[in-house]
Amino acid sequence: MPQESAREETPSHRYYRACVGRWRSPVALTIEDPGALAASGMSWLDRVSLRTLAGWPGWLPPIWMHTSVAYDPSGEVVHRTVIRCLGVPLRRTVERFTLQPDGRRFVVSGDMSGEGEVEDDGAHARYALRWLGVDIRQETTREPDLVTVRQTGPGFAGTQRLVRQA
Repeated sequence: MPQESAREETPSHRYYRACVGRWRSPVALTIEDPGALAASGMSWLDRVSLRTLAGWPGWLPPIWMHTSVAYDPSGEVVHRTVIRCLGVPLRRTVERFTLQPDGRRFVVSGDMSGEGEVEDDGAHARYALRWLGVDIRQETTREPDLVTVRQTGPGFAGTQRLVRQA
C-alpha cells in the first residue's frame, strides 16, 4: 500500500486526479496558415470542419467543447470529448492515458495517440499527439476549476479554457 500511495503523489497522478470530472468551454480555433492546413494531409472533410469551427459567426449559438476525465489509481485515465452546438453532438473522441512508472510521462491511445509529460509542479503538461492524420502539439495549465488547453497543428491553433462543471 505505501508503494501505491507514493505513486499517487507523482506529478502525473496529481495532475490527472485533480482533473477528474466534467469540463466545458466554448470552442476557440483560428486558421493561421490556410496553405499549411491545405498541405497537411488531413482529409478534406476534416479541414472543412476546422475551417467551419474557426469561422463560426458570433451571432450564431456557440459551439461548446464538453470533456470528462476519469482517473484510476492504477495509472489509467479515460478522457472523453464531445463538441456540441445547441446540444447536438458534432464530434466525439475518447482517449486512454497510461501513466508511466517514472511519475511524469504518459502514453495516449484512442482517437488521438501520442505521448506527453507532466511537469514536476503537477499543474502543467505537454503533449505530442496525432489527430485527424496530423501531428499536433498541446500544452495545458491546470488550476483548481480551470484547465487552459493550447493546441497547435499545421496551419491552425486553438485555446480552450475549460471550466469545471458541477
